Amino acid sequence: MSAAAAALIAVSLLGEPGITVEDHECLAMNIYHEARGENVEGQIAVAHVTMNRVEHEYFPDNVCDVVYQARYNNAGNPIRHQCQFSWYCDGRSDRIHDEQAWQQAREIAFQVMTGEIEDNTNGATFYHSKYVSPQWIDHMEVSTAIGIHIFYVWDGRWI
Repeated sequence: MSAAAAALIAVSLLGEPGITVEDHECLAMNIYHEARGENVEGQIAVAHVTMNRVEHEYFPDNVCDVVYQARYNNAGNPIRHQCQFSWYCDGRSDRIHDEQAWQQAREIAFQVMTGEIEDNTNGATFYHSKYVSPQWIDHMEVSTAIGIHIFYVWDGRWI
């Protein structure tokens, strides 16, 4: 995506009620770091989980707060491996290295935020890679599997 196309997305977002340029960038960061190795459907699914959390009563009500939800130490830094999205506190750099993947993440973020792409997760608010088995899945209903991730719907209870 060219600088002109990026500017067009920013201008377009300003006209969308409840969507900020900051939230768009946070969603794009989440797509990029969580799913850049996935196919487009997998990236869309990660975007929808993020947006489904924004709409869920038990999560923060804006994209950036959902993406950066974590346990923080006294200095205000996220505690390693205590984040909702693993990339944010895995101890690795969050710098963008793949410009093409970054631009694709930005485009997907825009399309998901503006409703151009329907939710392919059936309302999921959680997911994990197929190669792990977290304890919290006992309290969830599988909604779908896309790429290397399994997606879950949560009713808000841990019992």
